[in-house]
Amino acid sequence: MHEVPMSDEYTGTDHDRFIEFFEHPDFFLEAYIIAVKDDEFIGLSSHWKKEEQDVLYTQLTGVREKYRGKGLATAMKVKAIEIASDKGIPKIRTDNETGNEAMLHINQKMGFKKKPAWINYEKLLGS
Repeated sequence: MHEVPMSDEYTGTDHDRFIEFFEHPDFFLEAYIIAVKDDEFIGLSSHWKKEEQDVLYTQLTGVREKYRGKGLATAMKVKAIEIASDKGIPKIRTDNETGNEAMLHINQKMGFKKKPAWINYEKLLGS
């Protein structure tokens, strides 16, 4: 997670909170894709599926920095599309950190369509 481009600084998580992710009712194990090279974890693509919806949600697709630009993220997204299709899920949704141009390009290249965005505001109180 320290290598994932994001707008806020990553603060980490403890073991119990990490395990809760896998116990969430929307976690979709069938589309949890892990990339390994020579026993080294190099990437993942995780997905959620709400029972009452026919949509697979991409939670995160990430590749360790030294393995980027080699098609691995695209391959994992292709695999997720294949899994969704095999399971009869007609739609996949994903979102993107606006500064992550590489992933924006991958999503656009794969035919994901931009939807209207929310703009977040913040007001610091005090000092």
